[in-house]
Amino acid sequence: MKRNLLLMAALLMISVYSNAQYWTAQNLNLPATSRGVRDISVVDANNVWVICYDGTTAGTNVLDFSHTNDGGTTWTAGLVGSDTTYSFSNICGLSYGEAWACMYDQISTTGGGGLWHTVDSGAIWDRVGLGSIFDANSFPDFVHFKDPNHGFAFGDPNNGYFEIYTTTNGGVNWTRTPQANTPTPLANEFGIINDFAVSGDTIWAGTDMGRVLRSVDYGLTWTAATVAATSRTVIDVAFSDHNNGLAMLVSGTTTFTYYLYKTTNGGTTWSLVAPVSGFWFKQNITNVPGTSYFVSTSQDFTTHLTEGSSYTTNLGNTWTLLDTAVQRGEVRFWNSSTGWCGGFSGQVISTDGGIFKWGVGPVGLNSPSMVKAELSAYPNPSNGIVTLNFKNRGAADVSLSLTNSLGEQVFTKTIKNTVLVNKTFDFSGLPKGIYILNLEYGNERSTEKLIIQ
Repeated sequence: MKRNLLLMAALLMISVYSNAQYWTAQNLNLPATSRGVRDISVVDANNVWVICYDGTTAGTNVLDFSHTNDGGTTWTAGLVGSDTTYSFSNICGLSYGEAWACMYDQISTTGGGGLWHTVDSGAIWDRVGLGSIFDANSFPDFVHFKDPNHGFAFGDPNNGYFEIYTTTNGGVNWTRTPQANTPTPLANEFGIINDFAVSGDTIWAGTDMGRVLRSVDYGLTWTAATVAATSRTVIDVAFSDHNNGLAMLVSGTTTFTYYLYKTTNGGTTWSLVAPVSGFWFKQNITNVPGTSYFVSTSQDFTTHLTEGSSYTTNLGNTWTLLDTAVQRGEVRFWNSSTGWCGGFSGQVISTDGGIFKWGVGPVGLNSPSMVKAELSAYPNPSNGIVTLNFKNRGAADVSLSLTNSLGEQVFTKTIKNTVLVNKTFDFSGLPKGIYILNLEYGNERSTEKLIIQ
């Protein structure tokens, strides 16, 4: 079923400042503004696929995608067909040329949808398996390929059991997993779009009834484990290996309560993480491949304090803040130094924008708190006369810049080969308002919010 992402016009609120030292804006080159990122598929450090949604008040269905083969320096956009009857569930890229898109019928009250495939970089998308995989009563939740030949597709219960298919010949033929090999659905139980994790041949998928379904043979047989009460929906799962993972759950209809659960035995049993220390953002979680770290993000518009990104090194018990008061959407990493998270196209950060790339080396290597402790600006607020005190851990050129609330750069300066900066700057000629002081030194970055009164 459709994941409740709270996608409404308020999501397009732009924070008055951005702690952008960890994420760098890139241009998806989409043809319209206010496109959000529904899903990101990272093939490798250079090849990435993105599908979008309409983030405006109208919330109409869109078919926009974009992809890159140079790590996001350039993105090429297009459309997955032209039939807006269908809405994206997820995307799975295999190369710059090949990708699979899973879509559901957003108009029908009974269901429908299927799989679309491209082998020419998105110029043509062919619907695959029409009449043999998914039907008018289906709700496809996601598709995944571990290589060009072996893939699976997962959907809500249809004809009394979960609709799961596997292929071993690149999607030419699909075989539905027999009912006897799948867990019996609970009453009104369904899957959640794009709510799954894969580690080798092990798959985990969340449901609206507090359960996580698991396959250890890449979709051929499945079991189910209860994470929490059936009143709680598993909205995201992420695993660092076959054993250790996190599940994010939510309950409520108008007022939402979020829960974080962890497992150390592959999802056989789960325990509530409580209390959760630090800034855990309650919209998306993902593992940083090759590490035991997880990153959380959110675009929640209710308060700026619930927007941003953070990471955990101890399976969710403690979260270290990366940034806040800035919208960070769907997030995926290739390794500890390369990853992307969603934004919105047409924003003030760049001429087009739409996505952010991780850009400061391995996640967790340089503690944000350690970086911040070395930088201070005072008085703050001020009349524009500000003293900057900054201590670098080694001699390096320090590049300073000041940006206003529109993202416009209003001041730049480079200080050559320094360890310690203690200088007074005169910004009194600038209009009153909130500014961001950005420092870059070596492979690190740091920012400080300045208020000129």
